[in-house]
Amino acid sequence: MISIKPFPVCTALAICLFAGVGCAAPSRSETNGLKIFGKPTSTSMVCLNTGTSLAGLDVENQRMIDSLISGLNESKMFASVSLTQTKTNTQNGINITADIKRLKKVSDEARVWSGALAGRASVTIHTTINDLKSGRLIAEFEVVGESGKSAFAGTTGEAISRATGQMVKEVLRLNALAEE
Repeated sequence: MISIKPFPVCTALAICLFAGVGCAAPSRSETNGLKIFGKPTSTSMVCLNTGTSLAGLDVENQRMIDSLISGLNESKMFASVSLTQTKTNTQNGINITADIKRLKKVSDEARVWSGALAGRASVTIHTTINDLKSGRLIAEFEVVGESGKSAFAGTTGEAISRATGQMVKEVLRLNALAEE
């Protein structure tokens, strides 16, 4: 006769806690391949062109737009920040084109049901910045945003927020170049 020993309760609790909470890895963002081709003549006006070549990302694209507009406006460095689909060559400023190139989604539901095992959400956004009046390329880079990895955070929205926050930092750095 085979005897089965009971599973220790504290071991079972530790396994459940680890699966639910996991190692709380922090969220992060970084800029890759930053190339600056010149100084902007003026950054008083910012026009945004956003989009994605990936299908079905309307919600994520809108989240990127909202986050960029709010981040740039909160800096109080620009007279105007607007969303535009066509370039205007009558005003001084910069045109930011942001394109979601890669997205790994983690939904709220996946986070609730899988906890830390749902993994990290991540997004890669290719960004170009042009002079609004001349169309001249000023800078080009990619930002990567990753959500944290825990049972209570780490959704796609957090990854997008991290990436757009990094984009705003780069635009502010270009703004400082224009003022030199």
